[in-house]
Amino acid sequence: MENQQIFNIIIVVAGFLAAFVVNKVTKDITRLEEDIRDLPHLYVAKDDYRGDIADIKQMLSKIFDKLDQKVDK
Repeated sequence: MENQQIFNIIIVVAGFLAAFVVNKVTKDITRLEEDIRDLPHLYVAKDDYRGDIADIKQMLSKIFDKLDQKVDK
């Protein structure tokens, strides 16, 4: 074999491997983008959670105040 043919074979193999890696990375990025789109439906945002907990604490405080008034009577 000539040096040129060996060089061409190496270039073809390297090109195939590079195309395979680029294809794999592209598929992984697409999958991650789909997973990120689903995040708001699966998890609660920190600000929403804090707001809900504050509401619950306020309701519990009102209940405890009413109970304290009942006990005092």
